[in-house]
Amino acid sequence: MIKALFFTLCFVLLLSCTSLKNIPTDQQQAFLFGIEQNQKGNYPLSISATWHYLRESNEQDPKYDRTLRLMARNAQALGLNYLSSQWYLEIAKGRRDPTLIPEAIEGIEKIVLSGVYDEDTLINHFIALDEISALPTELSAFVNYHQAIQHLKQGLDQWALQKFSTIHPTSLYAYKGNYVLAIDLVRRGQLDEAEKKLEHLKKELSHPLVESKMIDQELKKNVLLSLARLSIEKKNDAKALLYFEEIRQSFKDQPELLLEIAWVHFRQSNPRKTLGYLFALEAPIYRDLITPEKFILEALALQSLCQFGPARQAAIALGQKYKQAFDDLSLGVPPEQSLALRAAAAQRSSIRAMSRLLDSLDTELKILKSLQKDLDEGLFIQLNQLYEQAKLSIRTRREGKLREEIESVAQELLLAQESVALILHELGVALLRGRKAPANRGAIADLSQEFQPGQAAFLFDTEFWTDELDDLIVLVEDRCIDESY
Repeated sequence: MIKALFFTLCFVLLLSCTSLKNIPTDQQQAFLFGIEQNQKGNYPLSISATWHYLRESNEQDPKYDRTLRLMARNAQALGLNYLSSQWYLEIAKGRRDPTLIPEAIEGIEKIVLSGVYDEDTLINHFIALDEISALPTELSAFVNYHQAIQHLKQGLDQWALQKFSTIHPTSLYAYKGNYVLAIDLVRRGQLDEAEKKLEHLKKELSHPLVESKMIDQELKKNVLLSLARLSIEKKNDAKALLYFEEIRQSFKDQPELLLEIAWVHFRQSNPRKTLGYLFALEAPIYRDLITPEKFILEALALQSLCQFGPARQAAIALGQKYKQAFDDLSLGVPPEQSLALRAAAAQRSSIRAMSRLLDSLDTELKILKSLQKDLDEGLFIQLNQLYEQAKLSIRTRREGKLREEIESVAQELLLAQESVALILHELGVALLRGRKAPANRGAIADLSQEFQPGQAAFLFDTEFWTDELDDLIVLVEDRCIDESY
């Protein structure tokens, strides 16, 4: 978006010689002038010229949608994706000119694939609901995929399968659809079938011909993540770790994965590696992330090494770390008014997506305001109002979703608080029994065996590096007594 703003400013400087005064007063000439300015790259003036045509026109005009298309193209060229999506949406929903509908759907698809878009308006209230026919193969796949998802949400499984079956097998949306169907098998408890489907999909996505055109990297990550979680469910932790490692090589900024990987290492009786992954969550980029489970797992890992004092400190650190949140809850502050809980809930993926959209709208509004003197005054006022209304709508929706996430975070904290009380009780019992290793604990490697020949180890120097978070290990002594001798 910063790049888009830079280019927009360049347009203003380079094309200032052609001004609004040059727009013909004749309606038809204004339209032709708009086409000419678009071809010259003078997109702000082209939008103003076509708007001059449009305000003297109506929906029965054969050029009405062609004018909207030109305006949408201009907006997209200026980095005004939200504005472009609204004009493309008006063309597609109006159905006045069937020949322009495919291009309008394609314009919407490109904005959706960018990852920053108004899902409620574009997908949930149009693409997923309306019957849109006579589209090219790939655009038809885009529409059918989202309509199939909608059917699944409504419990209309047969309708969903029918929609998925119409998607061309080499389409991006066929792969996305197969992933959705695999997850649906998990929902039904058919884990073996789901695993086979996901493994086949992973193999397909790794094929060079598919990989070269695969633009949805999120799909690859989700397939690997689902395979890892299925392996955990099937008690195959070693296989799960291989999948997690593959994910972490390509997708470093996934803090929630660190906790999942730590649990797998704990179950494999590798508490030092467990503690390393938990320590990685202390990195500054994860500062606002609330992970109460982290303190529970840290206490359990230390307890498995008979490090009772540090284990107790780790357990009670939960209350210290999230003191403000616990104080708010104990004082009866409504969760949605707790700044600590709001900050934590804002880190959830569903909220981050809406926050990115709001940031994008702010950036586009700055672009629009930088073009004010190059746009017709009436047009600028209308577009400015459009963006302000969009921001208000997204903020309202975001607040509603945020309240749901806040409740979820509050429940997680309260449950973690109960778990801490249980762990502290267990630690007290363990102290009375002495330093006997837990019954379900496997063999713990000697400290000298934590590193393989040829490996280099460095002491942590208080600075976190993203590419080193997976290599952290806490060298803590196993103080449990082996009673087998």
